[in-house]
Amino acid sequence: MVRPKILESKQSDGLSVYLEKKSITIKTEDGMSVLEVANEHGNSVRYEISNTYRFDSLLAGLWQFVKDNQH
Repeated sequence: MVRPKILESKQSDGLSVYLEKKSITIKTEDGMSVLEVANEHGNSVRYEISNTYRFDSLLAGLWQFVKDNQH
């Protein structure tokens, strides 16, 4: 089993998880929470969590993904 690396950023309020060349990062930029996902090719997408509705939608989607992928 491969264990991901978890790194806490010293420069901002954030947390990054790396597995091989892929990463998931949650951090604060300009007072706004941001979720950033990067693949092994260096491509990344950002999702600004600017309000409660967006956070609730993100949480619901992640929750469903985890439930659907449990063994």
